[in-house]
Amino acid sequence: MGRGDKFAGLIRYFSELKADNITMTFEQIESIVGEKLSKSAYQYPAYWYDSKTHMLPKCWTENGYKMTSLNLKEQKVAFIKVGTMNVVPKTDSIPKAKTNSISFIRKQPTINKEKVLSGINKFYSDLEADENARYLSWEHCYKSFQEAHNKPILTDKGMDYLSLHLAFYLASWGMLRGSSFLLQKDYKVHIDIIKELYKPCYNNLWCINYIELQKQENLDMLMDLIENLKSIYRIKRRNVKEVGTDISDILVTKVLLGTMGCVPAYDEYFKKGISKYNIATQLLSKSSIKGLAEYYEENKTELEDVRKSISRASQLEYTQMKVLDMAFWQLGYDYK
Repeated sequence: MGRGDKFAGLIRYFSELKADNITMTFEQIESIVGEKLSKSAYQYPAYWYDSKTHMLPKCWTENGYKMTSLNLKEQKVAFIKVGTMNVVPKTDSIPKAKTNSISFIRKQPTINKEKVLSGINKFYSDLEADENARYLSWEHCYKSFQEAHNKPILTDKGMDYLSLHLAFYLASWGMLRGSSFLLQKDYKVHIDIIKELYKPCYNNLWCINYIELQKQENLDMLMDLIENLKSIYRIKRRNVKEVGTDISDILVTKVLLGTMGCVPAYDEYFKKGISKYNIATQLLSKSSIKGLAEYYEENKTELEDVRKSISRASQLEYTQMKVLDMAFWQLGYDYK
C-alpha cells in the first residue's frame, strides 16, 4: 500500500503514534484521512478486520497495532500496541467526538508563500477590473451583516434586508442552480438561518482570527453552528424533491463566509487547492479548520500585509479566513 494512497495520512498517524493504546471515533479517523469512510465502515464489522480486500486495517496492523474493540453504534474503535496486551494500559485514549481533540499531523505545505500571495492578488485583481463583478456580492453581503451585528437590536425589517443580501450572494456564488432546493424557495427561506447566526452564544465566531480559531471551545462552537444551520435548512427543504441526501458543506460554509467571515467556503476549487498543496484536509472538520488557522499563523506576516492592503483598497475589513478562501480557491481553479 503506497504512501500516496487514500489512507496515507492514517498510516503516517499510526507510524508516529507514541501511545500504547488509543480509542478513536470514526469522525476522528475521517479527519486524518481527509474524507468520509465508506458506508461499509458504518455497517459491517468485517470492514475493520484485516483481509486482502480491506485496506483500512493495514494502517494500524502494519505499524504494530491491533484492534481491541469496535462499536458501530457509537462509531468508536480502540487499538493497542502489539506487545503491550498484558500490560495495564495508561489512560491515553482520545476524548469523545464532541471535543475532537485528536492532533492531526499536518504535512509540510508544498507551495511557497509567493505563489499563495499571487493567488490572492489575482483573485482580487479580477474583482477590481469589473465594478460589478459577481464575486463582489460577498463584500456587499458581509458588510451588511457586520453592520447589523454591531446594532443592539435586529428588527424584522433588518432581518428581511439581510435575507435578501444573503440570497443574492448565494445565487451569485452558484448556490441556486441545478437541483438545489433553494431554487424552489423565496429569499425569506434564510430568515431562521439569520436568527441562528445572531444568537449571543456565537459571538466569538464573528470575524474570528487565527489564534482564536485554534481554541478547542471555538472549534466546538463552530461545528455546533454548522450542524444547527444544516438542521434548519433540512426543515426548509422538507417539501422539495431534489437530488441528494443532505445539506451540503458547501452551502453552510458559503453562508458562514458571507456573514461571519469565520471559515472559507469548502467548494470544489478551494478543497482542491488545500489538498494539492498539503495545507489541510478536504473534509470539513475541526482538524481541517485548525490546520488552516495554523497555516495562517505560520505565514502571518505576509498574509496580514496583503489582507490589510486589500482591506484598505476595498474600505472593508477582510477576514483572515476570507483571504485563505481567495488564495486556495484561485490556486485550485488554476490547477490543471
